[in-house]
This record gives sequence, C-alpha cells and structure tokens, in this order.
Amino acid sequence: MLSGKNRITNLVTLGLALLALVVVIALVRRLEIPASRIGAQLEQTASPRVSQRGASVLGLDEGFQRGRDPGLTALEKDQLALSNAKNKIQIGVFAMNNYDLDLSAPGFSSSGLIWVIWEEPLEAFMRAQNLRIQDIIQPVNLLESGASESFAKATGEPQRIGDSRFKQVFNYHGRFKIDQLHLRRFPFNSLTLPLIFEARDPTGGLDYTNARLLPDTGGSGLGQLKDINGWINEGWSVAEFRQSYDSTFGNMEIAPPRQFSQVVFEAIYRTSTWGSFWRLIQPLAVVLLMLTLVAKVDRKEWETRVGAPTTVVLTLIFLQQEYRGSVPIMPSLTFLDKLYIFAYLVSLATFVLSIWSCRRDYLAVNTIADPVLRSAELRRLDRIDALFAPITILSALIFTLLAWSF
Repeated sequence: MLSGKNRITNLVTLGLALLALVVVIALVRRLEIPASRIGAQLEQTASPRVSQRGASVLGLDEGFQRGRDPGLTALEKDQLALSNAKNKIQIGVFAMNNYDLDLSAPGFSSSGLIWVIWEEPLEAFMRAQNLRIQDIIQPVNLLESGASESFAKATGEPQRIGDSRFKQVFNYHGRFKIDQLHLRRFPFNSLTLPLIFEARDPTGGLDYTNARLLPDTGGSGLGQLKDINGWINEGWSVAEFRQSYDSTFGNMEIAPPRQFSQVVFEAIYRTSTWGSFWRLIQPLAVVLLMLTLVAKVDRKEWETRVGAPTTVVLTLIFLQQEYRGSVPIMPSLTFLDKLYIFAYLVSLATFVLSIWSCRRDYLAVNTIADPVLRSAELRRLDRIDALFAPITILSALIFTLLAWSF
C-alpha cells in the first residue's frame, strides 16, 4: 500500500502538472492575436448570380458564403446603383482544366476561356485613354507576376456586337491563389477554387459607382478536364461582389475606402469521404484500438504495458506529420487535429494507468499479508483494467461527435 508521504507527493506532482498546463494555455491564449479586419472588405451585390452545385454532404459547405451580406435595404439601393452605372461589363469564364492543386501554398493551376462584353461608353473611354480591355479587367488572385498578358492571350481583335457592344475572347492559363481555405472538418471538407477579376482603371475613373462587372451566368461553366485526383467536383458558381479597399492608391482627391466591382468564378470540390476515411482515419482508429487493449495485458508483464504507450506516441507523431505536410498551418484546429489530440490524451492515460496499476499489483503481492485484503485489491485492479477499454471507446465516440460539431 502507498504510504501517506508517497500519496501526498503524487498529489502535489499531479497538481503542479495541471498548474503548468493551465499556465501554458493561458500564455498561448494571451499571445494569440486575432486576424486583422482592416484593409479590405468584400460584400455581396444585387447583380444576378448562379450556383450550379449538387446537394451538400454532411454540411461540408459550412462557412463557404463568400462576402458579407449587406442586408435587404442595402441590396435594394445597390440594385438602383446598378441600373444607373455608366459602364456595365459582362464577364464569362469557362474553366477547361483545373489541376496541380497544392493546399500547402495554397494554390492551383487553371486554363480555359474568358470573354468580356462591353458597351460603347467604355469603348470611347478606352480610346481616349489609350487603353485595352485587358488593361482594365485584371485577375486579383493570380500568383504569377506581370500584367494580364502573362496569363491571358486574346484570340483576336475585339468584335463589334450589334450597334453599341463589343466582345473579346481570351485563352487564359495561370496559377491562382486560393483565398478562402476552410479546413475545420479536414479531411472531410469542401474547397472552392476561385478566379477573381476586378476593374482596375489606371486613371481612377472606373470605380464601383461608374463600372460594374456582371457575370455571364448562362455561358460560364466547367470543361471536360475539371476533375482533380482525390477530389470530387460538386459544380461551380459565379457572382459579382463589391470590394472595398482602405486605401486611396495614391489618388489624394478621393477619400478611402475605394470600392471596385469584382466577378468571382468558383469551381467547387470536396474530398472523397471513403478515400479520406481509409487513408487518414482508419490507421488512427486501429492504433487507438490497439492502445485500449494494453490494459488487457497481464500486470506482471509491466515492461510491455509501460512501453506500449510510448511506441504508440511515436506512431501517432509519424502519422500526424505525414498528413500535416499536405495542409498549411491553420489558425484553428481541424477535425483530424482534434482526433489526434484525443489519441495523445489516451496514450498518456494508458501510460499513467499502466504505471499505477503495475505498481499497485506489486505492492499488493509483496506487502499485503492478509490474503483476503490482497485478493480484494487484485480484483479491484482487474475491474479497473476491464473498464478501461469500454470507457475509452465510449469517450472516443463522444469526443468525435463534439470535434465534428465544434
């Protein structure tokens, strides 16, 4: 049996460990700085939008609303501003091929067609300023350097459509940044690959009130080579947004924020549920199941019981590093990160239980002379070992549900 001094020493050690944990968590929370909200803001607009997307799976599209909803009153005012806008520029995007997805960057490569349709007032403005349409409509999330020619090549000269409209088609090819990466439920998550275009007038005359980019909701879409290995395409969407910048861009005559119209075309993907389970969840589940069976090992085999959790921890570190190399460091934990935290806690609990149980067994056998008391102590240790596995499995189920929900 444990002496009074040993019991007090163990309690003090446990208390100090808990105090150290609280101090570490408090320091991390104090050092954690929330993301800045200044600099730019994106809002939805009243212009037509379309989303060609299948039914969501297990809420994987959670958090994928792009842009702030300004409210019904603001949208009604924006509808009036749209009708009064001097320049309306229609943009269509047909992504023929999406490939080379890299979540660690995060970015992707894409190629296809872009077409722009504009009216006579803008054509007269461009002639007066010696500008081309590709000088005005430029990609926002292009990762390659240089002007728009570096990723888009015109298929010919601008064509006149009817009496007052013009059209030009471009072949585009480039690498683009993924600006919104939602991995809270990784590896069961959705992903949007955006192509973002904005009206950038070098002279400063085509801001949101004077120029609106309208998506071609009927002609835009995805091509034959839209599929990406390991991902399932769910469709696409295209819409206009109002982008506000907290800057004058050197024009001191205009007070910030400067607002411009954007068209965002997004290809929507999600991970393969079964593929993610067998590749990332199943190995972790097997390791955890093996860990719960450690308590079934005879306490006289104390070297095996104490050494098994240490081996499991090394295995968990290896498994976690393998998947962590493919995703960036996020400000919040992913679903899989939370499962690994639980696995580490179970490893620690198994290690502590093994040491405690084997020591109690040794003391019971060697220090308790009364056979009745010795037998009672050993039966109590047997019950604790027997309950460890079902309690751990039940805790794993509850923790998994909480990790998915929060």
